[in-house]
Amino acid sequence: MTNSNIKHLPILQFGNEKLEVLINPLVTWHSDTKQIVWDDCMSFPELAVKVERWQSISLTFQIKTGETKLLEQLSSKDSELIQHEIDHLDGILMSQRMITPVTLENLP
Repeated sequence: MTNSNIKHLPILQFGNEKLEVLINPLVTWHSDTKQIVWDDCMSFPELAVKVERWQSISLTFQIKTGETKLLEQLSSKDSELIQHEIDHLDGILMSQRMITPVTLENLP
């Protein structure tokens, strides 16, 4: 895999598993159900906003060796995290996803 093939590169950890580099993650399926969650971000450490996310997703991605992997029907927690990170990769901030401006909340 050459660097020119790498478009998106988040590094995530699911539970106690080792850190995984997800190269060019792509959502391939999502549940019919959505969830409303408080979304916070290290980019804005004192803020949280309510956003709507798919409750479960499946995705494909490549690892450092170039092998394609598939994660299917992720938990709601992992689905929300992946969608948040993919938003970052696409240049979308949580404030752009908030349901309404009144859902903005300052954290202690």
